Amino acid sequence: MNKKLVCLVLAVVMLCAAPMAFANSPQSPDAKTTVKSSSGSGSGTLPDTLAVTLVPLSASAEAVLAAIGGSSNAIDYFDAAMQSAVAALLPAGFDLNSLVMNEFQSLAVSGFQTDSGDYGVSFTFATAYPNGAILVALVGIESGSGVVWTPLKAEVFNGVVTVYFTQQVLAALSGRTAMLAILSGN
Repeated sequence: MNKKLVCLVLAVVMLCAAPMAFANSPQSPDAKTTVKSSSGSGSGTLPDTLAVTLVPLSASAEAVLAAIGGSSNAIDYFDAAMQSAVAALLPAGFDLNSLVMNEFQSLAVSGFQTDSGDYGVSFTFATAYPNGAILVALVGIESGSGVVWTPLKAEVFNGVVTVYFTQQVLAALSGRTAMLAILSGN
């Protein structure tokens, strides 16, 4: 009788703990992630020629994801200069070590034209972010010497995450596949 009770308690604990184990795991592109809409800053909607799409993770993106996952926390993967750039996008005094990476995607940009401008691109991810959550997006572009990361402003409203891509970042991404990481904090 005692063994049955212990087994039952362990089964209930395991059942309850399993969802929490994956709560901070980065989502793959097939995990209910969609590009919902896009809007431009000052120039209206995203031009028909410009497309920002999520694509399956490349082998190099999977290697980066594994390396980030091997860090004690997500921000530790990035060098001090990148950590400073991320801190500049967050409220003063925010603890960078509290950032969690819930999203890691590959994305592609096509159809960029030099007059495209800056755009906010909205994504719906599997993670349910509350309104006003502290977010920062990091875009990684592969270069000959590794991955060059650029932090971008991100915000959430009604569960939709908008990442604000500058014209310079869109130009660098044009015709290429890159990585998009969403870091969130409390």
